[in-house]
Amino acid sequence: MIHALDHLLLTTTDLAVASAKLAAVLGRGPDRAGPVAGMAAVAFRLANTTILLISPQEGNPLGLPAAPADGSAAQAAAGFAVADLDAARALFTRRGLPCGEVFDWTAEDGSATRAVVLDDGATCGTRLLLVERAPMPAGPGIGPGIGPGIGIDHVVIRTHSPDRALALFGARLGLDLRLDRTNWNTRFLFFRCGDLVMEVVQPAGEDASDQPNHFNGLAWRSPTLVADHARLAASGVPVSDLKAGRKPGTHLFTVRENAALVPSIFIELERKAG
Repeated sequence: MIHALDHLLLTTTDLAVASAKLAAVLGRGPDRAGPVAGMAAVAFRLANTTILLISPQEGNPLGLPAAPADGSAAQAAAGFAVADLDAARALFTRRGLPCGEVFDWTAEDGSATRAVVLDDGATCGTRLLLVERAPMPAGPGIGPGIGPGIGIDHVVIRTHSPDRALALFGARLGLDLRLDRTNWNTRFLFFRCGDLVMEVVQPAGEDASDQPNHFNGLAWRSPTLVADHARLAASGVPVSDLKAGRKPGTHLFTVRENAALVPSIFIELERKAG
């Protein structure tokens, strides 16, 4: 039913500053500036999803809380793409994921579509949306819908109950559980969504509780990691040194001081054969 991550939504009180920071990280400007669901927004289209910066208004249809008062940004919501919104609403409601009312949504290219918000209680406190969008064609040997340039490799979500996360992302949302493993003093759950991963983590040994999940950062996927590292360092964006990743053969670096608006690493693009 879910075929991709349509967008990641970040809230901010200062769209101009947040947009400039993200543009510096990506090396280019936004693709669109204009209202989404009645709120001022700026969209950056990535290789496999969209980063949406929004300045939330009181009483907005997404129920977004106020953005951080210090002018920074908060990772506030994720929107999943479905081909048939009405069918998805019916299915997820049967699975114990109540949906709100359908409202108008503006896609990253400015076209009109529709969306709903899933009930926060059923999604363990994380704000999740369904957005009606047709599947994108597969890219050349890389995965469905990916194009050139920087994309998202994985979205990190902190949980206090792995079993509850398994029920939400696997049984109810129907994402493909690819990994359930404890390493480096952390339990990792990897759920495939399109060509990226929703990575749910919990420190090993922590007692399970009913505290809400929360977004915990991003891993940006780069086809030109060394060049991106040099570009960011030269432009004054604080970055760590390049180092080997945990997965054999990969390398990464960290964007420091939340210069990418949320905790972020860059990791090299892993191309699939075929």
